[in-house]
Amino acid sequence: MKNKKTLRALVAVTTIVTLLSLFHVISLTIQSLYISGAMGTEFSPGWNEKILWGQIIIFSGRIVSGYTFYLLLTLFMFNSVRGYKKGIIFPKTNVKFLYGCSISHFFYSFFNLNIDIIGATNEHLLKLDTESVVLTLLFAIFALMYHIAEKISEENNLTI
Repeated sequence: MKNKKTLRALVAVTTIVTLLSLFHVISLTIQSLYISGAMGTEFSPGWNEKILWGQIIIFSGRIVSGYTFYLLLTLFMFNSVRGYKKGIIFPKTNVKFLYGCSISHFFYSFFNLNIDIIGATNEHLLKLDTESVVLTLLFAIFALMYHIAEKISEENNLTI
């Protein structure tokens, strides 16, 4: 069942996903340092007493959900490689990683869309766009499809 060519391709894709995730995590870290005012003097964040808690939640939520999304995506890929080496095409734990990606992507999109609250000087309306909702639903549907495929694969292994 294990094909060396397929395994090499899966490892290559895993490496690419890991590098892209690492690049985005570094980019997110640099952006967050800039937004917070810790890096560079050109931008001064507008921390407002009236909406300070909202600003803190948006700022920290963006970082946590972004890191979580890319960590889960990378874990999904590494777990796929490990499962393939064991002869498991659809590892069971990947279902949790995909649902986690769906949830963390929604929060990351929401917080990222509202990051301009940091510079707000007055009340700020929170935004939610259709792209965030649609991509979250697509991740959830993909996770559901993966879950069904995992169950079918498990049933086929039991009958053999």
